[in-house]
Amino acid sequence: MNALSPDHRQPLARQPIPSGSRLARWWVALLAVPLPSVLLFIYFFQSGALFKPTLAFVFFRENPYLSTALIALTEVALAMIAIALRLGRYQRQNWPWSWSLWAAFLLLGWAGLSLAWSPTPKAFESLAYWIQRTAEIVLVVELSTMIGAARMADLAVWALECGLLLMTGLGLLFALNGWFNELETLDYKNTYGMGGSLLVLIALHRWSEIGYAFNRPRTWISLMELAAAAALLGVFVSKTSLGCLAAALAVQFALARTGAWTRITAAVLIAGGVVLAVWDPVSATIEKYVNDPYYVSTLSERTVLWEYTYGLIAQSPLIGHGLDSFRFLIPNIFSGTVINQSHNEWLMLWAQLGLPGLLLVGYLYFSLGRESVARLRDPGEMGGVARLSLAFLMFYLVHSITEADPLFTQYPLDVVVLFLVIFRRDQEVLT
Repeated sequence: MNALSPDHRQPLARQPIPSGSRLARWWVALLAVPLPSVLLFIYFFQSGALFKPTLAFVFFRENPYLSTALIALTEVALAMIAIALRLGRYQRQNWPWSWSLWAAFLLLGWAGLSLAWSPTPKAFESLAYWIQRTAEIVLVVELSTMIGAARMADLAVWALECGLLLMTGLGLLFALNGWFNELETLDYKNTYGMGGSLLVLIALHRWSEIGYAFNRPRTWISLMELAAAAALLGVFVSKTSLGCLAAALAVQFALARTGAWTRITAAVLIAGGVVLAVWDPVSATIEKYVNDPYYVSTLSERTVLWEYTYGLIAQSPLIGHGLDSFRFLIPNIFSGTVINQSHNEWLMLWAQLGLPGLLLVGYLYFSLGRESVARLRDPGEMGGVARLSLAFLMFYLVHSITEADPLFTQYPLDVVVLFLVIFRRDQEVLT
């Protein structure tokens, strides 16, 4: 990384401090820490660790909304620190504006505006969710003005990797302690399945960075990560996550630089797939689908929800019903089951945010795919980041067919913006 990049700037000059003061030396050392990098790592670490469900299960089981509030306040605080840091300690730089970044903020603006006609009886809660999502994007964009593109990519992926490892360990610990049924009741099965799948993609990405050699410590770290992720996927059997992972791995194989990587990784994954298939939780799920064609034909009754969602779209196809409206408009068609999403991202976006929201999200995904493809031939780090970006994009595109986020997108908007600003900053350096 360039030694003159913003992440390595020294703090503003201060009055001389006596060299004999131990406290003064610690203070000088603290000021020399690249705080933007620390903020970036903290944010994506907690994002990868899925602290929200963990906090809700461990500490706030009686009132899970407290975990949501705690995470939201943390992210807003990080965004405010980043803004203060840029204005106070670091030279002011412009945001990396592009059409795709404008689309992201237009999406946020339209979602906030839609609260004006949303029928949600919990307007304050919905507004708090919107503020949290906006703070996440502001934080990522602000930090991009202080951290070089390559370092930002490396730090963010590393933080996600560490967070997903923690999430995997906690998920396995919860299951071993007999809490699996309760976790499944709280609908965290798909959440942990998605986390395990993303860990597989990142572990393979890290392995690719060293040329898939077997004589490096990174190789064995990646293999241990793959084993842990396979165990998690075997315990929390998420059919959707497994299907999305297969599609994302196909992209990674297709974009692999060497045939050796494809052969080695395919052998490892096939062996893991065979073990998973004969594992009791997985084999029980397969048997259930073989013996009950109804679940196959309705995609576990998702098509029933799609029909109701289309009815909502027909009522207001242009502007939608407003942010966070779906869960209050859908009837209780499955007794005893709380319904807060339509199990299809595109129908969900159309029902809540209308055509503007649908088109803006489509444009963001298209822009991310275009920017990633444009950097595939980069022989340096950006080529690897582009391949990981496309694998993530494929994972979430497939995921969006049968799942949806109650508010925005299945593919976290902060990660979409992260890749977009990294590619934008890298292009600015090249030109």
